[in-house]
Amino acid sequence: EVKAEVVQSIGRVDQIFLSGYYLLTSSKDLISVWDLTSLSLCWEVSANVSHIIALPDKTFLAFVSRKSVTDAFLFGVKSAAPLAVHKFVCPGVVEGACVVEGGAGGEGGVGGEGGE
Repeated sequence: EVKAEVVQSIGRVDQIFLSGYYLLTSSKDLISVWDLTSLSLCWEVSANVSHIIALPDKTFLAFVSRKSVTDAFLFGVKSAAPLAVHKFVCPGVVEGACVVEGGAGGEGGVGGEGGE
């Protein structure tokens, strides 16, 4: 018999991603990563998240709004510390984004749509 207890309740979830044995959930103001092998919360970050996309290399790109601009944070599931930060991606809020294959020089990229 396996018993698991989640001390913290999960409220509204806007997006869910699976990366190996990790489950990433996001809502408007919180990013959480859960370890499915131990059924425990690995980390969570409070942020004004407008959109998250999963990248082919198993990292994630989170668009976070602050005041009237949006910043992009690249991160993996094992740590809340960002691998890279790009400030002022666009004015307003990013409402959608996608991964684009084969950009300039054969490298992929990220396309997005912002609004105010």
